[in-house]
Amino acid sequence: MSGDALMIGIIGVLLGVLVGRRWLKMQQARAGYRGAVAAVPKARAAVKAARTGWLLATRAAMLAAVLLLVYFLATTTAVFQSAR
Repeated sequence: MSGDALMIGIIGVLLGVLVGRRWLKMQQARAGYRGAVAAVPKARAAVKAARTGWLLATRAAMLAAVLLLVYFLATTTAVFQSAR
């Protein structure tokens, strides 16, 4: 295994961990939002905070997924170019 392949593998694993952490945060924020909605109507501030947290976590997860896709496309293109 060459050093380049090892580096690509390490970066891929780190990006996968990043996407996984973002996904977990998004799920936790979603659970908080659902809990706040189910609570008493006085909890409008809690609902707003939970919704904001869920939207931010969703945005971060989507950004991480786009980064992972770009990384995947860049590495597969590099692999195909070096195979010629």
